[in-house]
Amino acid sequence: MRLIALLSICFTLSCGYTFQGAGSTLPPSIKTVYIDNVVNNTTKTGLGYTLTEALKDRFDRYGTITVLDNDLQADSVLKTEIVSVDEETRSVTSGTDNALQLETIMTVYSELRSATGQLLWKEKSLKVSKVFGTSQDSVVTSSAAFSSSGLNQSDLNSLDSREISRGQEAEVLEEMTEKIAKKVYESAVLPEF
Repeated sequence: MRLIALLSICFTLSCGYTFQGAGSTLPPSIKTVYIDNVVNNTTKTGLGYTLTEALKDRFDRYGTITVLDNDLQADSVLKTEIVSVDEETRSVTSGTDNALQLETIMTVYSELRSATGQLLWKEKSLKVSKVFGTSQDSVVTSSAAFSSSGLNQSDLNSLDSREISRGQEAEVLEEMTEKIAKKVYESAVLPEF
C-alpha cells in the first residue's frame, strides 16, 4: 500500500504539474519588476490604463516576482504597447446587412528587460480575440457576463444597437486585457512544461 502511495506521489510530481507562482524562467537575480504604463496606439480611450492595471494585478497575484512602483529600484522593467484593436464583422442581418456580431482582435507588443537593459523576454505580436453581439437579438441574457453586468431584459429593450454595441465592446475589451495580462505573465515568468 505504501509503495502505491509513493508511486502515485512520484507520478504526480513528475508530470510537470505545479501551482502558478511556483517557479520562474527568469534568472535568479530577477526578483522585482516595474510595470511601465502601457502605450496605447489605438483610439480606445483608457485601454492603456486598463491593461496596465491588469498586468500589475496578474504579476502581483502570484508573488513569483514582486511588483514595484519605482523603476529605479526594480531588477526588471516590463514595457507593453497596444499595437492595434481591430474589429471584423462575423454575422449580419440578411435584409439590411447590419452587423449582429463583431470580433475584436487586440495585438500587443511586450518586452521584459533587466535593469541593465538585457532582454529577458519579448513577444512582438501577442493577439487575443473575442466575438460580441451588437444588437438585442444577439446578446445572451442567460450568460454569466450579462448577469454580472447589472442590466436586465427591460434595460436591454430600452437601448439602441449602438449603445448595446458600445457596452458589449467595453466589456469585451476589459476581458481581453485580462487575457493579455495572463499570457504575458505566463510567457515571461512561468516555466514551460
